[in-house]
Amino acid sequence: MQNNNQQDLKQKLSLMIQNLNEGKLEEVKKMGKELLKNHKNATIYNILGITAYNEKNIKEAIQNFKSALQISENNFDAHNNLGKIYKEEGNLKESIDSYKKAIAIKPDFSQGHINLGLALLERGDLREGLQSIYGIEGLIKFNSKNYKVIDKLCKE
Repeated sequence: MQNNNQQDLKQKLSLMIQNLNEGKLEEVKKMGKELLKNHKNATIYNILGITAYNEKNIKEAIQNFKSALQISENNFDAHNNLGKIYKEEGNLKESIDSYKKAIAIKPDFSQGHINLGLALLERGDLREGLQSIYGIEGLIKFNSKNYKVIDKLCKE
């Protein structure tokens, strides 16, 4: 029975994501509220947070992402999404902290490294920002030549 419930939840989450991608935000909210009656699930809150963000309801988006993290503090997506909102709100310290948490949970999360790098650059931390963006393991091997380029950029 439990297996069927998990399979049903996966199918409904997939449908929520499909509706989100199709811009059917009211349907996403309706499904999410219904699912939350029986499932306290971080993914549901994360999807509802994205939905609220798309509706420009920033407070609700933040609350949903925080709810996702209360259920699963290792939800790198929720940390990343909070980082994005904090950055857009001009709160670079919270943004950078959120991106760092996402990367600590999932070190190969390249979008998190890019987001962190951009936030650091916006804060004026040129060296650390470029290292975050260009030092992503698997994309560019960091060596002394890279550091020389970053040093040159930092001096200009």
